[in-house]
Amino acid sequence: MNRAEEMRRECRTLALACRGLSVFTAVAEDEAARGMIALLAAAGGGAGEKAVTSAGLETVYTLYHEFYRLLADKAWDSHVLDLVLLRENRLAVLPAGAPPALANRVREDAARDLRTLQELAGLDSRKIMDIISACLGESEWESGAPEWDLLAPGRWPRWSLAALAAETGADQRVAAIAADADTDIAPAQTWLRAKREALKTLFYQSRDWSGLTEALLAYYREAGCGVFADFAVFRLRENGDLEGVARPDPITVDRLFCQEREQNIVLRNTEIFLHGLPANNVILYGNRGTGKSSLVKALPNAYVARGLRLIQMKKTEIRCFTALTRRLAALPHKFVLYIDDLSFDETEQDYKEMKMLLEGGVEARPANVLVYATSNRKNLIRETFAERRGEEVHVRDNMEEKLSLADRFGVTVTFLAPDQNAFLQIVAGLAEREGIGVSEAELRRQALLWAQRHNARSGRSARQFIDNLRGEMALNTIENK
Repeated sequence: MNRAEEMRRECRTLALACRGLSVFTAVAEDEAARGMIALLAAAGGGAGEKAVTSAGLETVYTLYHEFYRLLADKAWDSHVLDLVLLRENRLAVLPAGAPPALANRVREDAARDLRTLQELAGLDSRKIMDIISACLGESEWESGAPEWDLLAPGRWPRWSLAALAAETGADQRVAAIAADADTDIAPAQTWLRAKREALKTLFYQSRDWSGLTEALLAYYREAGCGVFADFAVFRLRENGDLEGVARPDPITVDRLFCQEREQNIVLRNTEIFLHGLPANNVILYGNRGTGKSSLVKALPNAYVARGLRLIQMKKTEIRCFTALTRRLAALPHKFVLYIDDLSFDETEQDYKEMKMLLEGGVEARPANVLVYATSNRKNLIRETFAERRGEEVHVRDNMEEKLSLADRFGVTVTFLAPDQNAFLQIVAGLAEREGIGVSEAELRRQALLWAQRHNARSGRSARQFIDNLRGEMALNTIENK
């Protein structure tokens, strides 16, 4: 068997092996991966064929360039590993308490798939060029026909492999990821990315991917799989599917000042929840700008490493709750469903569904799901004096039905507007974190003037003042150059 025939057989074998994946089946469903598999099959041709025909050559050319476009400037081996790490598969969903026979079979299947995927991921454009050149035989390209010159393989675009950079740039990549903590990238996203890149580097440096099954399983159990390994914060789409938030709020608990009492209650309840113990749904009530929403949005940044994920819902999406919780119940993560600015007027009936969501429905809320809601109203349903004098015979019963919604939250945390001293403490804390070089007296003077002009003394107002101060100082520096 000559070299061309041997390489053609290797192409056919690898293409067929990729179609036989039994654990990481998402690889064969990915567009770019399907493009590479089709390219291998075309380059391999049929068994017994001696050379690629002109028609086959055109097919190879087309498939090569289609694959290059689908790859979208990503490193090919990195793309393959993302499919392994970020798509659900049999190994990722293997329960910790699975029967030994089942667990061993899944591990063996995963190891076999990983051997195939290592071969697939190692195909850089140079190797593909070697394969194609060996398989061309007496083609028109090799004959030097001028009409084929523009299409010759030497003019084809090339892609790269991350494994080559991993040998020399691992430290730089880790440093770049760590630097995200000092930017506006949310700590939760930085943590997820760092875990993923650390494992990918392990794969890049390994000569035998099949030996990394246990490391891969440990990653799934710590970071999760699918979208839950890629994102820590989600919102609901109109069709009820989850959409990952690529740039969630980077706020952290230590950047929320003068709310120690409120934080202790919310964080304590969250700790109980993360330990798998009975925890309560929480309503965070108080004046606008007092940090209610910020505290909830800080939770995934504090607890992502312990499996917490945050899903923001609108009150109009409460109808999706049952279907959503059924999906979440089967997952190993803990989920906080976050509803911001929760309130209803007298014409809205969604509050009845909300009551069943919290308590009272025939289907129990999963143990890995809690509801945290914020509201500017202590009584979540608007009530009028006219209703108290209404035509209904049992008026009090109607009122009690509406007022009982707030009682369905086991914990109510009240956020009070800061007094002047607390407002100045918040300003001072933010100024210190931002490294603003203004004297204490000047900072106090400007902060009080800001509060007076804007008729607001709150954590939000303090944040806006600091942002404005930073902008003014930066602009003065530019103008004075």
